[in-house]
Amino acid sequence: MRLPTAVACTLGVLFCAGQALAEPVPMACDKGFAKLGADIRAAGHGPAGPAAPNVERIDDPDNAAVYFLTRPGHPAHPGIIRQNLGLETDGINVHTEGCVYGDADAFRDWFETVRARVDEIRAQLEAHRPPKPPHA
Repeated sequence: MRLPTAVACTLGVLFCAGQALAEPVPMACDKGFAKLGADIRAAGHGPAGPAAPNVERIDDPDNAAVYFLTRPGHPAHPGIIRQNLGLETDGINVHTEGCVYGDADAFRDWFETVRARVDEIRAQLEAHRPPKPPHA
């Protein structure tokens, strides 16, 4: 999964848009995979980014959100993961949540893989962050 690109693209939108973010599509898992997926597709209007095989990626740049929907053949299918970004006083917060409709163990593995990539990206960003100026 090429999550670094997803996060970098969303970070650019978050920092460059200069506007208040709306709310992303609620992760109402009780809607079911097909209906929630349709709602997400309707809200997403950014260019589709790279994704892993058997995963559809839908960008919602107005809400600094990225959705990943499994396709048939993915071990966690059917399943949906959303990551959205927010600015916090201590930096960028990436919130990851999902809906599992199939194999719970396969979904947990996929979810942890997606979340771990965010930790890798955060570490890379921190490594390149300029040092804070000393307080005068």
